[in-house]
Amino acid sequence: MNKRAKPDQRPRRRTERTPRTRLKTNTPVRPQVPTPRPATPGARLRRFAPTFSIAPALVLVLVSIISLAAVVLMSAPPVYFIRILLVGWLVSHGAPMTYEGVTLGVLPLVPIILVIAMYARRVRSIVRGKVTVIDLAYVAAIAIAIPLVLTMIAGLVLGQVGGHFQAPPFGSLVGRSLIISLVAFVIGVGSQLWDAVARKYDVPVDLLDGFRDGRRFLLLLSGLSLLLLGVLAILRYPDISAMLGSYPLLDKSGVTGLVALTLLYLPNAIIAMIAVLLGGDFTVGAQGSAGLFDVVLVPLPPLPLFALIPPVASRYAPVLLAVPAIVALVVALKARPNPLRALGAGLGAATMTILSAYLGAGVLGWYGYVGPTGWIAAGLALLWLGGLSLAVAGAWALARRFAPVSGQDQSLSSEDVESVEEPEGEIVEGDEAPEAESADSAESVESVESAVETDAETAQNTEDAEGAEDAEDIEDDKDSEETVDPEENDAPQGGSTRTD
Repeated sequence: MNKRAKPDQRPRRRTERTPRTRLKTNTPVRPQVPTPRPATPGARLRRFAPTFSIAPALVLVLVSIISLAAVVLMSAPPVYFIRILLVGWLVSHGAPMTYEGVTLGVLPLVPIILVIAMYARRVRSIVRGKVTVIDLAYVAAIAIAIPLVLTMIAGLVLGQVGGHFQAPPFGSLVGRSLIISLVAFVIGVGSQLWDAVARKYDVPVDLLDGFRDGRRFLLLLSGLSLLLLGVLAILRYPDISAMLGSYPLLDKSGVTGLVALTLLYLPNAIIAMIAVLLGGDFTVGAQGSAGLFDVVLVPLPPLPLFALIPPVASRYAPVLLAVPAIVALVVALKARPNPLRALGAGLGAATMTILSAYLGAGVLGWYGYVGPTGWIAAGLALLWLGGLSLAVAGAWALARRFAPVSGQDQSLSSEDVESVEEPEGEIVEGDEAPEAESADSAESVESVESAVETDAETAQNTEDAEGAEDAEDIEDDKDSEETVDPEENDAPQGGSTRTD
């Protein structure tokens, strides 16, 4: 008898495989312990230096790509790659260039702004979370030293292999590199962490708030200056066309180059327009100048931005002095400053104005100095914003003094209102930040409990893990030092209202 089953009697194969059931393990879930902050100088350097070095490396890669493209397009010898690379690095860090004795110190600000943004981003990634004051000092030293050393090396090498290029002046090279690195560090640390540092050393936070008012004042003026430049470009379009017609051969590539050059120097033009709106001037050498009250022209370089300068000053031009006055008044009314904050606003606007004028101006060949007169523009910014802020502070003080007292306050003062923002970092006292916080441990315990199944064995293991975790938290809290939270802000001095 054949024991084989017939085909129709055989069991069918399963086409779908049933998933295997995972065996439950009794291993308790360990909470994640945060990595302790570095406590020694060597540990801090090993932690912070590689993180910040990513930004200079990216700048070097971008400059290398641009240099290689330039060599390929020009069909130049390979030695030109090194020269263009060195020049590109120095230009992106504000160092003036000298070619066959002719100095170009008016450098485009767009590459400098990009470098500042990249450096500030790396600083922000380092100081995010809990840091100590010593950590900030190390980050500042690294953020200043690495770009400065690389820039000095590039200047020295360019002096040896630059050919027609000479090494840039040492003072300008070091000064501009320091300013760029310091600005990037200040921006990267952030407002709230600076407030925490100020409270730690009993520095009035109103001064920092005033500096932010100065920044807001200049940003608003920058937007209005860009708008005025657009209006001038429309009104003086015939002169721009005549200037372009002065070129003997101007093909599509030449027009593209002029447009790119104009965009690269657009921040420089905005800074010059701000200086003019404040009541200052824009100088071209020892004889040429342009302002709201007078214009003295000399033969200018054939560039579209120079074609925006009118030959004579309009008699209605002084009306534009109302622009900084209105902007300063709007900023002051929104801030409701006290005298200390008003002083900080004026000083902040003056400091940012003179630094911007220094980076956006310089020597332009045989013309000499080209750009706004920095100290005049800074003094006018101090007077406009600082003076009007003091006037608004006095007006608010008089209004509060003579206002009738009611049962309930109709408006909230700055002592009752504070801006609520997500903290970007904390200042921790001592050399080492605490390894864990009880609040963080509680959150981790809740997340563990929500993920654990409800059977008896797993619940028992979870309770054991919680007990061990609580014991570790108690020991950490005993060893940890006092933490200063940027959000724990006392009432601002003098009753100013935070607007950030």
